[in-house]
Amino acid sequence: GAVIFFHLKEAPAEKTPLNLDILDADGKVVRRFSTHPKGKEKPEELKAAAGLNRFVWDLRYPRAEGFPGMVLWGGLPAPRAVPGTYAQTDELFAIADVLGRWKRGVFEVAPKLGEGDGADFANTRAEVAWMAEVNRTTGRPVTFGVAQSDFRPGLYEHVLKFVDEEAAAGAQLRPQTTARGIGLLFGLQARTFFDGLPAWRALRPLDLEARLAVLRDDTRRAALVQEAVASPPPFDFNGVYFLGTGEARYTYTPADSLAACAAQAGESVPETFVRVALESDGRALFTWPFLNQRTDAVEAMLHHPQLVLGLGDSGAHVGLIMDASLPTFFLSHWVRDRRIFTLEEGVRRLTSDTAELFGITDRGVIREGAYADLNVFDLDGLRLPLPEYAHDFPNGAGRYIQRSAGYDATIVNGEVFMAEGEHTGALAGTLLRS
Repeated sequence: GAVIFFHLKEAPAEKTPLNLDILDADGKVVRRFSTHPKGKEKPEELKAAAGLNRFVWDLRYPRAEGFPGMVLWGGLPAPRAVPGTYAQTDELFAIADVLGRWKRGVFEVAPKLGEGDGADFANTRAEVAWMAEVNRTTGRPVTFGVAQSDFRPGLYEHVLKFVDEEAAAGAQLRPQTTARGIGLLFGLQARTFFDGLPAWRALRPLDLEARLAVLRDDTRRAALVQEAVASPPPFDFNGVYFLGTGEARYTYTPADSLAACAAQAGESVPETFVRVALESDGRALFTWPFLNQRTDAVEAMLHHPQLVLGLGDSGAHVGLIMDASLPTFFLSHWVRDRRIFTLEEGVRRLTSDTAELFGITDRGVIREGAYADLNVFDLDGLRLPLPEYAHDFPNGAGRYIQRSAGYDATIVNGEVFMAEGEHTGALAGTLLRS
């Protein structure tokens, strides 16, 4: 369900009802809860007290009304409310107003960009407009994600144009994007493209060595390939790329697609997947980028003066996405290899630029009195090995991790936290507040 927290300075008066209304996108009541569950509307009971209150809504509409003599097997149904973007603009401005009055915090949004747009991108323009108004009226920084997508290839250009127009009108918006494509990872060590098929699904409980043993068995390997060829998954394998078996290659070309690799080898896609998995002892990975698929689009966004680096998933979707390497990729690819940015500008983009946006003072800069947070690295020695699937979560649950090379030391609050890629045991970090 949906967990809702609300704070009351005092307990509700006995004779004054306190209502909690769940509204849809049009402002209509989906469900009402009340401390006085009486009356013709028959609201459901809400318990509230002074201080912080926690309420869980089961994401369902009210049950259908019964009538005397009705027989209905299974009880009265309560339709489930599909989660969506229900917040009204006035609600969003009310939240932003609190930040403005306190003069702290950043307003971070997942806006409805490209939804229901026509040729004039009017809906997207309206989304950017209300975010700009939040910045103008509250003075608080506003940031949101923007990315190129092959489904709407020109949308990001219109978003950045609208940001420029609002900047001319006095608003400062800071869109975020990544330094490379955002993609799902597939490989024998975790999820494969074919896990929905019975024979492949049977591999899921096995560890990597046991999965490799199955693939090395000629009969079982042939059965797996046959099943995957007969029931192909809904992927365009021209858009799935070979990430490598040693160092991760994020600058792939059409020739690196799984479909192209299979065609070059004269194999089916499942045959190539299985062969590469065996040749690499299960280390090989493939990526399906679903955002920022075009490197030229990423470069164009990175050059926008208001853009900030961010938007990477390192602690979410841990079995499918690994974006922890984005800073190292930015330095090694865009700064060192492509020379698109100077080293000084690259470091600024990764440190003080983001710290200033989120109001984290005395971080991301080297000066007397600032916190000693430093990375000591060899730019020419920066390398990114492939992500690995580690089972280090509680109960042996798995996640992708990714290491790096070229960093001599990471210093946090004056203490060496990492040395040559290994944790020293120091835990000098602290909670950061704006």
